[in-house]
Amino acid sequence: MAKSEGKKADELIERLKRRFDDLKGSSERTNVEAHWQEIGEVISPRKIDFVGMRTAGEKKMTKVFDPTGIMANEMLAAGLHGMATNPASKWFSLRMVGVQLGENGETLDLNESPMVQKYLADVEEVMWQRLYQPGTNFTTALHEVYLDLGSFGTAALFVGQRDDGGLMFEARPLSEIVFAENGEGRVDTVFRKTTYTVRQMMQMKQAHGWEISDRVKDLYEDKKYDEMVVVVHAVFPREEREYGKKDTENMPWASCYFEHETCEELETSGFPEFPYLIPRWSKYAGEIYGRGPGMVALPDVKMLQAMALTKIKLLQKAADPPMWLRDDGVVGQTRTQPGGINYWRGNPNDGVMLQPVSLQGVQMVVEDIQALREQVLRTFYADLLRMTDRANMTATEVIQRTTEQMRLFGPLIGRLESEMLGPLVERVFGILSRQGLLPQPPQEIQGQEFTVEYVSPIATAQKQQSANGIVQVMQLIGMFGPDVAAQIVQANVDINKLFAWLWDLFNNDPDLLKDDEGIEQAMQVAQGQQALNMGVPAAQIAERGGKAIKSITDAATAQGLDIQGLLGRLATQVQGSPRAMQGMQDMAANAGADTEMMAEVGTPQ
Repeated sequence: MAKSEGKKADELIERLKRRFDDLKGSSERTNVEAHWQEIGEVISPRKIDFVGMRTAGEKKMTKVFDPTGIMANEMLAAGLHGMATNPASKWFSLRMVGVQLGENGETLDLNESPMVQKYLADVEEVMWQRLYQPGTNFTTALHEVYLDLGSFGTAALFVGQRDDGGLMFEARPLSEIVFAENGEGRVDTVFRKTTYTVRQMMQMKQAHGWEISDRVKDLYEDKKYDEMVVVVHAVFPREEREYGKKDTENMPWASCYFEHETCEELETSGFPEFPYLIPRWSKYAGEIYGRGPGMVALPDVKMLQAMALTKIKLLQKAADPPMWLRDDGVVGQTRTQPGGINYWRGNPNDGVMLQPVSLQGVQMVVEDIQALREQVLRTFYADLLRMTDRANMTATEVIQRTTEQMRLFGPLIGRLESEMLGPLVERVFGILSRQGLLPQPPQEIQGQEFTVEYVSPIATAQKQQSANGIVQVMQLIGMFGPDVAAQIVQANVDINKLFAWLWDLFNNDPDLLKDDEGIEQAMQVAQGQQALNMGVPAAQIAERGGKAIKSITDAATAQGLDIQGLLGRLATQVQGSPRAMQGMQDMAANAGADTEMMAEVGTPQ
């Protein structure tokens, strides 16, 4: 990659370093990091490097005596993964935004074109396979994102490319990331502060052309390969560029790596799409960092640790209580720890030589701890996530509880779609398109925009609520009886359109549906079968010159039905009508049926 030259480049690096230091040292960031540190100590102990760095292998659960907060956050992350980005089923689809004018000036929905539908389905399939290809780290990175969202209310995901060209997803620790918003409240500037060893810096020089500073070169020559070097990666809107050019120096998003200590520029390039995704659980007005369930549950989780420690002490005393032994006076200090022995002066004739300390309240503490655990689980929505896991639930109960889940998770899913999932799909589409891995679009949609439609379980459940109205109408119509209900539906509802709409609503494969021609043929076969069952109409059909029968046999051929058997049944019912019989025999010959069999059928008995 290129390195900028001249005084202007040096000024840019210095300006970026100042902005990073300002964002990192702002009062909001300082307050948030202190809050994150408290949350991490009892809810996400793996990520407690906000205030001071921990050494590798250091214990990180020294303040955890009850893991309820950790387990609740893990459960929430797993639930979000299953509801929003379930790897077992496609959770997104593509749709064209624009419309097209027909020959007569009418507007045509591009999404109704079979060619467009096939193209979009093929693109979705390629994207899906590339997302979950081994080595992308997609599922693991998303799980880490959901863990950070639940505990800290903010997460960071980097979407890039591996050296072999494949997709790469990295969930970056929040301790590395600082960011800023534009006037619309969208994150458009990200700084990531990380460390490389001297050896890794030299590897980046060989693999990516980094311009290594003399300081790092000297460390390498001195064989100090494991010395740490602090590097900052900045991604921000490029203010000056030549529109139309597609080289890295003219992409809409500038990318710059530099050494934090020396302000030495390492690499300058760019991105066509913003590579950092910063989802937030919720956000107060005037703040840029999110707030999540971990912040709400923090007081209860900290209280739970204190109560768990108290319970441990009480149980230890109950199992091995401190004892009192008589003496002429107290010897030394009073010992109240488990197994403690205290000597004291008293009347040797009292008859009581050994007396344990009275212990009460253990059961009360246990009950309070259990109540607090349930409260923490509710804060992390564990009660909602376990709603539909119960056995023997009726369909009505499942619908009601799913509706409750949608009501509470709907705002979060909407924010996820806006801040993470939508940009993620667009970024992946751009990378694969530039690599030539996507099929060529049809001519009719060249230059048209597409949008992302979410078909995850939670998004699908939200859309399926619209089907409830149809179900209620059908139930009301059914009160008139099946015959009247059938007449009403037949007169007012296009059943084929309704079925296609429901099929799409429940995210079924559109390739399994027949096209208009196939539906027409199936209807003709059904009408012919109905004519056979009625007897007399079959003769009438045949006597009209065989035209209708030809339609039936053509449709039957397309459907793979037994044409010979069908014509035989028709011939049996039209015996006695020479004109009809002649038409039947002609049709049998055209359809390739057994003419001898037809002749036998047509012979008067």
